[in-house]
Amino acid sequence: IPQAQFEVGYSLLIGIGCAPDHGKAIKWLEMAADQNDPNAEVTLATSAMSGSPGFGDLAQARSWLEKAAAQGNLDAELYLSALLAAAPEPGLRDPQRALGILRKAFDHIASDPTAFEVRAAAQAAEADFPDAAESEKEAIRKAHHLGWDLSPLQARLTLYQAGKPWYGDLLEF
Repeated sequence: IPQAQFEVGYSLLIGIGCAPDHGKAIKWLEMAADQNDPNAEVTLATSAMSGSPGFGDLAQARSWLEKAAAQGNLDAELYLSALLAAAPEPGLRDPQRALGILRKAFDHIASDPTAFEVRAAAQAAEADFPDAAESEKEAIRKAHHLGWDLSPLQARLTLYQAGKPWYGDLLEF
């Protein structure tokens, strides 16, 4: 049962009711993901994106996110668009596709500053710096209301205003 496999894997990953065990967590999460559980796919992907040992690399993360996004998982759509917009590895970037995924999901995620961050990064990667700056300003407004540390957002805004793209992990917060 994929949902149960995900729950066991996630519990082992976080240490809910047990000691954390990343090796066992990966096994259970992969079993669930192999049965197309989108939560397991997103969890594997975000662990890989954060550099957790054993979870794979950014290309593997993209593969998991592609599977989960194809099932309509909103988190996967946001995370995949973030990876496509600003991946540190140029071969993983596809800012046009990132914008397309965001457009499709935007009504459901427009309250999240991260959606505006992703849009800004994709616009900047496409050399649309005026729109990137406006999107980043909106991200800053929304993030301010949530009490986020605005310094990384301000740094990206400065780059966009100077006509430069930014590449890195937009999900690191």
